[in-house]
Amino acid sequence: MFPHPRPDVRALDASASIPPPGEAIPCAFILFTFFYTFSVGEKSNKRWNSNVFIAFFSYTFTLVPLSRGKSTFQNPSQPLESLGFLTLSELVEEQKSVCSHFNCHGPAAWDGDPMSKRRRFGSIAKRTAKNGRKYVQARYQPPIWAYSKWPDLPKHYTKNFDAEYTAMAEAWLAEQERLIKLGSWEPPRIEEVKGQSSTITFREYALDFVQRRKKPNGQRIAPTTREKYLQYLDDYLLPVLGDNPMGSIGPRDVERWADSMRVGKAGEGASVKHKAYVLLREIFRDACERELDSDGTTLIKSNPVHIRMYKPTTRFQYVDISMEELNTLYHAMPQRFAVVVYLSGVMGLRPGEVYGLQRRDVRLKDDLSGGVLDIVRAAKEYSPKDPETGKRHKKVLVNETKSIGSVRHPPIPGFICKALDLHLRTFVPDNPTAFLFTGPRTCEVVNAQTVRNAWYRARKSVPRLEEKKVSLYNLRHRAISHMKAYTNSDKTVMEFAGHERLDTDRHYQHAVETERRRIISGMENDARGTITSVPGNDASTLHDAGSASSEIARLLEKTDVATRITFLKAMNASEREEVMRQLSSETKEETLSRMLA
Repeated sequence: MFPHPRPDVRALDASASIPPPGEAIPCAFILFTFFYTFSVGEKSNKRWNSNVFIAFFSYTFTLVPLSRGKSTFQNPSQPLESLGFLTLSELVEEQKSVCSHFNCHGPAAWDGDPMSKRRRFGSIAKRTAKNGRKYVQARYQPPIWAYSKWPDLPKHYTKNFDAEYTAMAEAWLAEQERLIKLGSWEPPRIEEVKGQSSTITFREYALDFVQRRKKPNGQRIAPTTREKYLQYLDDYLLPVLGDNPMGSIGPRDVERWADSMRVGKAGEGASVKHKAYVLLREIFRDACERELDSDGTTLIKSNPVHIRMYKPTTRFQYVDISMEELNTLYHAMPQRFAVVVYLSGVMGLRPGEVYGLQRRDVRLKDDLSGGVLDIVRAAKEYSPKDPETGKRHKKVLVNETKSIGSVRHPPIPGFICKALDLHLRTFVPDNPTAFLFTGPRTCEVVNAQTVRNAWYRARKSVPRLEEKKVSLYNLRHRAISHMKAYTNSDKTVMEFAGHERLDTDRHYQHAVETERRRIISGMENDARGTITSVPGNDASTLHDAGSASSEIARLLEKTDVATRITFLKAMNASEREEVMRQLSSETKEETLSRMLA
């Protein structure tokens, strides 16, 4: 406290000798005044420090100081006010009067308001904007430990409030102090980013995710895939989770969604449910991993999709189709779609790759003994939403193939070349970009369902296939399985099938009757000359059987095609298969082409 200048207070001690104004002041009191001025205003601006010093210095040397009489300080319990010391509020008033005398100014906060008092954490001051609007500004310094994590932090953080909301400024500072003490304080910019999790809905984020979705190789997903994702959102995800903020969705909400999708007793809907689940999981994984700023802040901290949903294990029921049955199906199909049976069942093309073929993709030799097929595109079905009605309608989009490995140029067997030549001359215009398979009424690229309907009718020509409800896609499985029976090279089969991974290729490989016969034949060859004691298993008989087929094949090599076919048709299936196996590749191809034609 400082000496009181008023005479009524100085008169409290009658024995005090009061020096006149201008009398020398003890050096200790001057040093105390100097130290107090700069220690109090340590965190204030320089203007305030200088003004306070001038005011206190002038006040000390111009006003009457405290009496130096010894009797004044004899009673330690005596109140300071009775000794002539000022309280803080009185000191402020005196400072104002001195400042007005010397034409200096103090800080805006020190106007007698309680905010002007020194705070334990931060500061609050009244400010006046250029337009005259008064407001309250709260300010604090970030913790020292935060600079190691965020080196670019400013020295202070401020926040303005309306002049009448001082309590809100107090509460804001108190909250920041609490976070600092707990060690959970973060810069305001990170808090703003995290605040988005409470405002951005699942609908907004999911739609944005689908639009920027990319493949693992960095390419954008196909438009058909994007429309499929949007369909899953509209039909299964958005009705349950669409309006919920991303930060509010928890494991219970995900379980509630999973319960909303029913699966039939026979497994109906299990595949669609799993696909929707995978999309939901990827959306929240993106929200957890996608960085929104340079500090690595993400929209949410953890993925709420904790439930496990396994992919339905619906095993594909493969049915092997013989070449004779395949030829029957070829003739049972409508003529404009007949060659689809050979392209899928012999060459192993995907249905979409078949429908995406154009005239320029078929390169046949002049004598139709062979050719090359360019598989560079595929037709895919998708169901875009009508913006006016909101309904979805199926459309066909011809785009790039399923993957880069699906682009291939396989050779064409001779008998398929003849079938393709007939199809091109009958149904395909001369335009190089004309599609091979078009709708009978639209004259545009054919809809997959149209071909499937034709397949269902043609399937009735083979009762065994009709009984087992063999699908059209079974033809691709049949082709790849027989390719594997022709060669032991997995790489060659993968090139024909358009597979990039061996495990995918093996998924299409099934045991065929030809391979079973070869296994039995191998067992019999191993047993020749060794097992002779079993009745009816004479080694000479086995040897004669093998020699007979080789001799027949040697004789058929010298005959014409017509005689050869007539002789083979008279044999049973097992004998014919054994003889055909002994023929040369050229003779075998010529025979099969003529038989199937």
